Parts: sequence; structure tokens; C-alpha cells
Amino acid sequence: MRYTTRLMRLCLLISVLIAAVGFLIFGRSITVYIPLLEPVQSAEELHLQWDEGHMQILHKELKGDYLQLRFAAEAPDSHWLSITDSSGQTLCIYGFRVASGGLIYDKVCGSFSGCYALSAALLFFCISFALVLYRSFFRERGTRIYSFRSILKFGMAIFLSIFGLDLALTFCGYLIKPQEYNMLSFYSAYSGAARTFVMLSAPLALFFGISLIVSNYHLLRHEGKALHNLLSAASGILIIGGLLVCILMEFRSFAGSVTEMRIYNTVNSVICTVYAYFECILFSSAVNGLRAAKHKPPYDRDFILILGCSFRKDGSLTPLLQGRADAAIRFREAQLAETGKAAVLVPSGGQGSDEPMPEAEAIGRYLIAQGIPEEAILKETRSTTTLENMQFSGALIAERMPDAKIAFATTNYHVFRSGIWAQLAGLRAEGIGSKTKWWFWPNAFIRECAGLLKKNLLPELIGLVGLICFFGAISMLVPI
Repeated sequence: MRYTTRLMRLCLLISVLIAAVGFLIFGRSITVYIPLLEPVQSAEELHLQWDEGHMQILHKELKGDYLQLRFAAEAPDSHWLSITDSSGQTLCIYGFRVASGGLIYDKVCGSFSGCYALSAALLFFCISFALVLYRSFFRERGTRIYSFRSILKFGMAIFLSIFGLDLALTFCGYLIKPQEYNMLSFYSAYSGAARTFVMLSAPLALFFGISLIVSNYHLLRHEGKALHNLLSAASGILIIGGLLVCILMEFRSFAGSVTEMRIYNTVNSVICTVYAYFECILFSSAVNGLRAAKHKPPYDRDFILILGCSFRKDGSLTPLLQGRADAAIRFREAQLAETGKAAVLVPSGGQGSDEPMPEAEAIGRYLIAQGIPEEAILKETRSTTTLENMQFSGALIAERMPDAKIAFATTNYHVFRSGIWAQLAGLRAEGIGSKTKWWFWPNAFIRECAGLLKKNLLPELIGLVGLICFFGAISMLVPI
């Protein structure tokens, strides 16, 4: 993490240097491309007259239907330039504003001296930060993969990648055809980053939303019509509905005053930013959940926790709980075959008000029936939550072996969040995921994701408000 932080600081420093050097070199001059309404054979046919103020013209060249002019700053003031042809007809009136520090502002296109250096710096910042975040994410190992920081890290990397790609395409367009890609193109890329992300990810979001609804239909058929079984369908409807709102806002024609247009663009940007933010978080949560579910701990474990859940009245295990126990048994056997090390199984779970015995006892009976020696089983029978599973089981293990290497077995959708609970309990344990029915996984995953968001509400809100303020401000301030 320290190395990642150093890399991010280095990227930020380089971005600042790019902007600073650019302003140092280009900060007192500006190049503009002025469209000509009438065809002109050469730049010499044009007459340039300062109606107000005066700036030094460093370069004048005709490029197709555009007149390329480069100016140097002089006195701080407003400067208005009239361009007329050989017959005296006015072709264009162009305005500038020079600040006291020599910064030149283009009143027509919104560009300013050194603006493209700033755009290059922002482009480098987005791409470099995204690469650093991807590198850090994919290099995570062991218990480091169980962290809400990983969700934010991968989600932000996705967003910066799309934003950086949009800026890169705009910057390439400027390098190839600077007369067509002025600063307004960059402002559009800045303010519309969230909208671009939503449009590019629309097929994936639509597919994901429909998949949630379809899986929920099968879940209701198999598990019954309970309110908590409608979570994935509700999420799918929200995903599709939010996408439709963003698309309608983007393509709806709107006419009004400059202020009304700014307000409309800002509202559009805020809606898309909120949607894109939660889309990134949801997608990143899915990636982190799948990575955690497929992760296999090294075959050097001393103890394997089996996280309990409800079982049948007759003491037999439900398919969900049996899957966890079987995953632990398979891992124990594979480790024994490869390294000769026999891990102790730790069924964990107390007795609920509607249960005939502690969950750990039911799991223990199943383990013995599967041929696990009784001395290789350590039962934890007091816990009622996942956090208590980790805390109480960790205490039992510490009594036997303080520096034990631990794994825990749970259902695949529950591995990531359980890993976070393990860290909160001070337990360095890696997860083993057991499979479940395909139609059960999405609803359970959404429930896990909602739990993670609720637990980390403050950093979520800080990140969301920051993005809303940034992109909303750009939409409100850029020229129209």
C-alpha cells in the first residue's frame, strides 16, 4: 500500500509539472482558429482591426475555412478584434480577456493560454492513476483481497479509464485537427464524463439488470414469495430505470436561456454521475466478490472454520450449509494429499430460538458421518453472527495454537464480506467458497453488497458528493 501511495504521489507530481511547464511555455500566448463565413484565397486578403484594446499578433495563416492566429498578451483588459475581407465586409468579431498575470482568455471558445497543457496534465493524471489502481488491485494477495478499499480502488480505476479514454480521443482529435477540436471539446469531455460512462456501459448495465430480474423469477419459484427474495428484482428494475432516465435526459431536446441550459446540463450531469458512481461500485463489488469466491488459500492451513447457518428441524443440513461443510472437507483432503498436513475443522454457530441444537453441533455430526475423526473437530457453539463466528472461533483456536494459519468455508457470495468480518475480529483468515444455485447467487450477492454499502456509508457519501461537486461545477461553469 505504501508503494501504491508513493506511485500515486509521483503521478500527481508529474501531472502538476506537465501543467506548470505548459503554462510556463505557453502561458502568455494563445492560438485560435477562427471560422470564416466567406471563402478566402489567402490570409493577406483579410484585414484585422482592433476595435477595443490591442494584442500582438505573432502568427497568421489560412487553414482551409479557418484563420489561424497566435497572439501574445499585452495590457490586462478586454480586447475585441474585427476581421474584414478585401471589400470591407466584416467576417467575424472575436473577443479576448487578458488577466493581470498575462493569462489570455478566449471569450468565444472558452480556451485560455496554456489550457491544452492543463488538459494533457489531466489526461496523464487519469491514465496513470487508473494504471496504478489496477496494478495495486491485481497484486493483492491473501487477506488483502477482503477490503472495502478494493471495491473503491477497482471502481475508481474503471471510471478513470473511461474518463481518460474520452480525454485521449479528444486530445488526439486536437492534435490532428486543432481547428475542429477547440477547448469546448475538452469542456464537453470534462462535464460529460459520467454521461459518456453511462452510454458506453449501457449494454452491460441492461444485460445485468435483465439477468437480475430473470434470476429473481427462478428464485421466487424455488424459494417462495418472501420480501427479502425480491431484492435482486428491485435492483434490476432500478438499474434499468436509472439507465432509461439517463438516456432520456441525454437525448431530450431542450431549449432555453443560457442560465436554463446550464441548469439542465448540470442536473443531467449530476444524475449521470450518481448512476455511474453506483454502477462502478456495483460492478467492482461483483468483481471483488467473484475474485474472493474463486480464491484458494495455500495448502498450509492449521484450522478451517465452517460458518454456520440455519439447518433442518431433524438436525440434517440444508444444501447451503452442507455445501460449506463439503467445501471444508474437500480442502482438508486436498491439503492432506498434497502436504500431509491435517487441518482441524471448526464448525461455528450457536443455537437459534427455532433450532433444536447449536449449528456447530449439527455440522459436527455431519462431519463425523463423512469420516472426519472427532479429534479433528473443534466446535464453537456460542456465536450468532458472522463477526461472532470469527471472534469466538479465533479465541478457541488461539488457545490451541496462537499463530495458527486459518481458512474459513462459506457460500461463494458470502466469502468477500466474511473476509472483512474476519479482519475486524483480528483474524487473518482466507476464504473457501462453496457453490450455490445460479438463481440464488444474484439475490444473495445484492444483499451482501447492500450490507457493505451500509457499513461504509460515510466514505461512500464523501466520494459521491465529491464527484457530484466536481462534474456539476464544470457543467455549470463551462461556456455554452
